[in-house]
Amino acid sequence: MSEFKPAITATLKNEGFPGYSIDNNGAEVCAGINRHYWPGWSGWDKIDVLKSIRDKKTTNTELAKDPTFRALVEAFYQANFWTPMIAQINDQGVANWVFDKAVQAGMIQAVKLIQRAAGVHDDGNFGPKTLAEINGASPAVLLANAKQQAVAFYQELHQKDPVKYPERMVSRA
Repeated sequence: MSEFKPAITATLKNEGFPGYSIDNNGAEVCAGINRHYWPGWSGWDKIDVLKSIRDKKTTNTELAKDPTFRALVEAFYQANFWTPMIAQINDQGVANWVFDKAVQAGMIQAVKLIQRAAGVHDDGNFGPKTLAEINGASPAVLLANAKQQAVAFYQELHQKDPVKYPERMVSRA
């Protein structure tokens, strides 16, 4: 059984916590949470107060020091992306990878990538067969295959729209 805390720690590092910024489409993003898609997230209230009296750099500094803000971010990710199936993955590194890809590309795409890596039909449903194949695989081999799948996925996105999907996304695969 994998644990949420190591997974969220790795993902928040990848997301550049707290990382408050405006993305290429003009949407506010903080810790990887996009205001356009998650307008009701309670962390926006704290951000709105800070940005009304601070610049972006100082807002990030204040958010990084605030343990209640980090708790809001972690609760968001646990509620929306940490599924019971991910928790049942035996290898923590594999669970971290699936969770991070779910945050980055969405749960269905993350599941498809790990299913391809495990040699399972890539239907995007994280069911018992997928879990059994993941847990029965060599974690090192599975992660190497999963990263190859993710690189191919991000390269395809980058080729279609290099502005929306910059080259740096490929390196996070």
